[in-house]
Amino acid sequence: MKKYVVSICLCFLFLGCAVTEEVLNDPDANCENRLCTLNFVLLTLTVEDANGQPVILEDHQVIDKASNTDITSRLDTQTFEKGTYTYYDDSMVRGNQNTVKTVVFKGFGANQQLLFTEEYEVAIDCCHVAHLSGPRTIILP
Repeated sequence: MKKYVVSICLCFLFLGCAVTEEVLNDPDANCENRLCTLNFVLLTLTVEDANGQPVILEDHQVIDKASNTDITSRLDTQTFEKGTYTYYDDSMVRGNQNTVKTVVFKGFGANQQLLFTEEYEVAIDCCHVAHLSGPRTIILP
Protein backbone atom coordinates (compact mmCIF):
# COMPACT_ATOMS: atom_id res chain seq x y z
CA MET A 1 0.00 0.00 0.00
CA LYS A 2 2.84 2.40 0.84
CA LYS A 3 4.33 1.86 -2.63
CA TYR A 4 1.09 2.98 -4.27
CA VAL A 5 0.79 6.10 -2.13
CA VAL A 6 4.40 7.05 -2.83
CA SER A 7 3.93 6.41 -6.57
CA ILE A 8 0.80 8.55 -6.70
CA CYS A 9 2.52 11.37 -4.79
CA LEU A 10 5.51 11.28 -7.15
CA CYS A 11 3.21 11.46 -10.17
CA PHE A 12 1.51 14.57 -8.81
CA LEU A 13 4.90 16.08 -7.98
CA PHE A 14 6.20 15.58 -11.53
CA LEU A 15 2.97 16.81 -13.11
CA GLY A 16 2.95 19.90 -10.90
CA CYS A 17 6.55 20.77 -11.76
CA ALA A 18 6.36 20.28 -15.52
CA VAL A 19 7.91 23.16 -17.44
CA THR A 20 6.76 23.61 -20.99
CA GLU A 21 8.70 25.25 -23.79
CA GLU A 22 6.06 28.00 -23.80
CA VAL A 23 6.90 28.84 -20.17
CA LEU A 24 10.64 28.96 -20.89
CA ASN A 25 10.12 31.35 -23.80
CA ASP A 26 7.80 33.68 -21.88
CA PRO A 27 9.68 35.75 -19.26
CA ASP A 28 6.46 36.63 -17.41
CA ALA A 29 5.02 33.09 -17.37
CA ASN A 30 4.06 31.87 -13.92
CA CYS A 31 5.66 34.82 -12.15
CA GLU A 32 2.51 36.81 -11.50
CA ASN A 33 1.02 34.21 -9.17
CA ARG A 34 4.30 32.87 -7.83
CA LEU A 35 4.73 32.69 -4.08
CA CYS A 36 8.25 33.68 -3.13
CA THR A 37 10.16 33.15 0.08
CA LEU A 38 10.71 36.11 2.34
CA ASN A 39 14.48 35.84 1.85
CA PHE A 40 16.03 38.93 0.31
CA VAL A 41 19.07 37.98 -1.75
CA LEU A 42 21.99 40.36 -2.13
CA LEU A 43 24.83 39.54 -4.49
CA THR A 44 27.98 41.10 -3.13
CA LEU A 45 31.68 41.35 -3.80
CA THR A 46 34.51 42.11 -1.42
CA VAL A 47 37.43 44.39 -2.19
CA GLU A 48 40.73 43.65 -0.41
CA ASP A 49 44.33 44.73 -0.57
CA ALA A 50 47.23 42.31 -1.10
CA ASN A 51 47.33 41.64 2.68
CA GLY A 52 43.67 40.60 2.82
CA GLN A 53 42.53 43.81 4.49
CA PRO A 54 39.22 45.34 3.33
CA VAL A 55 39.44 48.28 0.95
CA ILE A 56 36.82 50.98 1.35
CA LEU A 57 35.99 52.56 -1.99
CA GLU A 58 35.23 56.25 -2.31
CA ASP A 59 32.41 55.32 -4.69
CA HIS A 60 31.18 52.52 -6.91
CA GLN A 61 28.87 52.14 -9.87
CA VAL A 62 26.96 49.20 -11.34
CA ILE A 63 25.93 49.37 -15.00
CA ASP A 64 23.51 47.06 -16.82
CA LYS A 65 25.68 46.18 -19.80
CA ALA A 66 22.82 45.65 -22.28
CA SER A 67 21.10 48.98 -21.63
CA ASN A 68 24.09 50.96 -20.30
CA THR A 69 21.86 52.03 -17.40
CA ASP A 70 23.19 52.85 -13.93
CA ILE A 71 21.55 50.34 -11.56
CA THR A 72 23.72 51.01 -8.51
CA SER A 73 22.01 49.90 -5.32
CA ARG A 74 22.17 52.51 -2.61
CA LEU A 75 21.39 50.17 0.26
CA ASP A 76 23.05 51.19 3.50
CA THR A 77 26.51 49.66 3.09
CA GLN A 78 27.24 50.39 6.75
CA THR A 79 25.37 47.18 7.60
CA PHE A 80 27.86 45.10 5.59
CA GLU A 81 31.41 44.22 6.42
CA LYS A 82 33.85 46.91 5.39
CA GLY A 83 34.91 46.50 1.79
CA THR A 84 31.71 44.65 0.77
CA TYR A 85 29.52 46.02 -2.01
CA THR A 86 26.24 44.94 -3.65
CA TYR A 87 26.20 44.43 -7.41
CA TYR A 88 22.66 43.01 -7.71
CA ASP A 89 19.76 42.21 -5.38
CA ASP A 90 16.17 41.01 -5.27
CA SER A 91 14.80 44.57 -5.60
CA MET A 92 15.80 44.34 -9.27
CA VAL A 93 13.79 41.17 -10.07
CA ARG A 94 10.57 42.84 -11.26
CA GLY A 95 10.70 43.35 -15.00
CA ASN A 96 13.75 41.10 -15.35
CA GLN A 97 12.20 37.73 -14.49
CA ASN A 98 13.62 34.58 -16.10
CA THR A 99 16.62 36.34 -17.63
CA VAL A 100 20.38 36.44 -17.35
CA LYS A 101 21.90 39.90 -16.98
CA THR A 102 25.47 41.06 -17.37
CA VAL A 103 26.41 43.93 -15.10
CA VAL A 104 29.63 45.91 -14.84
CA PHE A 105 30.91 46.93 -11.41
CA LYS A 106 33.27 49.90 -11.28
CA GLY A 107 35.22 50.72 -8.11
CA PHE A 108 36.56 54.23 -7.56
CA GLY A 109 39.24 55.55 -5.22
CA ALA A 110 40.20 59.09 -4.25
CA ASN A 111 39.34 61.83 -6.76
CA GLN A 112 37.05 59.39 -8.60
CA GLN A 113 40.07 57.45 -9.93
CA LEU A 114 38.87 54.18 -11.48
CA LEU A 115 40.55 51.35 -9.55
CA PHE A 116 38.95 48.36 -11.27
CA THR A 117 36.14 47.18 -13.52
CA GLU A 118 34.61 43.68 -13.33
CA GLU A 119 31.74 41.96 -15.14
CA TYR A 120 29.19 39.74 -13.42
CA GLU A 121 26.50 37.49 -14.84
CA VAL A 122 23.33 37.26 -12.79
CA ALA A 123 20.48 34.76 -13.18
CA ILE A 124 17.06 36.14 -12.30
CA ASP A 125 14.03 33.91 -11.78
CA CYS A 126 10.56 34.94 -10.65
CA CYS A 127 11.65 35.66 -7.10
CA HIS A 128 15.39 35.84 -6.59
CA VAL A 129 18.76 36.52 -8.13
CA ALA A 130 21.78 34.21 -8.28
CA HIS A 131 25.46 34.71 -9.07
CA LEU A 132 26.58 32.97 -12.27
CA SER A 133 30.02 34.40 -12.95
CA GLY A 134 32.45 37.07 -11.91
CA PRO A 135 34.94 37.30 -9.05
CA ARG A 136 33.52 37.45 -5.54
CA THR A 137 36.74 38.95 -4.18
CA ILE A 138 38.71 41.72 -5.86
CA ILE A 139 42.33 42.02 -4.72
CA LEU A 140 43.92 45.40 -5.35
CA PRO A 141 47.71 45.81 -5.46
